Amino acid sequence: MIVVRYLLLVAAIVLILAGCKSPIQNDIVLSNREESLVKVNAYSLRQLNQIQGLGLTILHTAVIANDIQIAKALINRKVNLDVKTSSINNSGLTALHIAVQSENPEMVKLLLSAGADHEIKFKDLSALDFAKISQNNEVIELLINKNN
Repeated sequence: MIVVRYLLLVAAIVLILAGCKSPIQNDIVLSNREESLVKVNAYSLRQLNQIQGLGLTILHTAVIANDIQIAKALINRKVNLDVKTSSINNSGLTALHIAVQSENPEMVKLLLSAGADHEIKFKDLSALDFAKISQNNEVIELLINKNN
């Protein structure tokens, strides 16, 4: 659990320091919301779903940056919510896994209500397993209610 949180933190820092491989990731991480929203609306759906810098999609980047507005805009564009990260250290995380690890109930709720698959596993752990490990009762409740 600690390793995953550390990797997410490192990913966010590296995104900033490396200037990202993608201009839109850079804008999201640097909180250039207006510019990010323009790009979200201008990019094709294929571009929005594509793996960008550090093996992350634009949605992964928005979740790491805790940017609800960008995440909502991406959901409105009908991005694939269940694309998995593809990097050496953390291949297989979905945006929901990242939101749960970030302990961001608002983002978790947004992704679940948009239809994110809460049963996808990362190294045999579901989003609910991650929430239980971090003992985040609000997120646990959201995920349990999704199961019912």
